[in-house]
Amino acid sequence: MIRQKVKIYKIANLNKPIELLTPEEAYNLPKDIRKQQEEIASNRIINLSGSNKAEDIWNYYLNKYQQYLKNITLEIIYKKEIKEHPFGGVEVKKINNKYNVKHYITDKAINNPNFPLIVRHEIEHILDKVIKDYKFIPQKGYINNRLDSTGHHYKHPKSFESSYPHIVAIRKALENNKPVSKESVDTYNIPLPKDYIQINDQYVFKPNISKTHNTKIYKIAQDIEALINNISLKYPVANNTDNLLIRKDVPNTSSISATLTNYKELPNIRNVPISEFHLTGKSYSIQENERIKQLEEQIKHNKEINPLIVVVDKEGPYILEGGHRADALYNLKAKYIPALVIIDLDNI
Repeated sequence: MIRQKVKIYKIANLNKPIELLTPEEAYNLPKDIRKQQEEIASNRIINLSGSNKAEDIWNYYLNKYQQYLKNITLEIIYKKEIKEHPFGGVEVKKINNKYNVKHYITDKAINNPNFPLIVRHEIEHILDKVIKDYKFIPQKGYINNRLDSTGHHYKHPKSFESSYPHIVAIRKALENNKPVSKESVDTYNIPLPKDYIQINDQYVFKPNISKTHNTKIYKIAQDIEALINNISLKYPVANNTDNLLIRKDVPNTSSISATLTNYKELPNIRNVPISEFHLTGKSYSIQENERIKQLEEQIKHNKEINPLIVVVDKEGPYILEGGHRADALYNLKAKYIPALVIIDLDNI
C-alpha cells in the first residue's frame, strides 16, 4: 500500500487550544506541534494497553472491539525493512466471513518514538475493513473523502496520525469540562458528556446550576438530619436521672437565642453523661464554692433538679446554663446531667 505525503497548504490557528481546532486545522498543525500531540496519543495507548509492545496493544483493542474483531486471526511478523512502506503494514484476507490478518512491523517502526500510534493506526485499518469491507487499493494521499466508496478511514476526514491525537485531546478536554470544537466532535462522532450544550461553533459545559445547587442543599439537609438523629440517640430522654425528680422549668432559656443564631432544640429533657464535661466540683471563688455547696445540699435533700441547658457543636457538648448545678451533681457522684439539648447548626 503505497502512499504519498500530502503537502500542508495552511497553518492552523494556534491562538486557540487543540481541542477547539477543527479537523482541518488539526491536520494542518505545524510539524513540531503535531509531534507533541502524537506523543501524547502514544502515551495514552500505552496507558490503556499497559505496554508499548505490539502484541499487548493488539490484545487490548481486540478485547475492546471484540464485537467487530471476534472473527479475525492475527499474525504479527517482524521484518528488518519493507521497501513499500518504511513502517510495514497490514495484509488482510477474507475467507468465509473470517479475516486472516498479517501485521508486518519493521525495525524502523519499532524504533519510532510513537510506535504505539503506528500500531493503533493499523488496527484502525482493520476496523475499517471489517466494518465497511473496503478494498485495499493504493491511495493518492492521506486526504480521503469521508464517504469515499473505498471506506478507507471512513471515520476520519484526514490521516489517522492527525485525527487520533486530536480525538485524544478532545476527550481529555471533555473529561475536564472544557469547551471543544463542535465540528470536530461531530466529525469524529465523540459522545458528549452530560450538561454540554452548543454555543456557536463549540460545545460548552453548562451544568444546570439551579439543579446542582438544589441537590447540594438537599444533601446538606440530609446530613444535618442524620446528625440530629445521631445526637438524639446518643442522649436519650431523661425519664429519671440518678433517681432525681426532673422539674419542668428550664431556667434562662432566653440565653439560647441570645447566644446562637441557627440552632435545633431536641424535644424533651435528655440525659447527658457527666463524663463528657471537664468538671471539678469546685471554683476558684469562695462565694462560688459556697453556692455549689448549697445546691449540692438542696439536691441531696429534695431529690429534685432543674434541667440545665447543654449546647452541642463540632467540638462536643458544653454547658450554656447551669454550671453550678453541674458541679453539684459531680460532687454527688451523679452519672448524668438532665439537660435541654441544643444543636448549634452553624458550628456542627
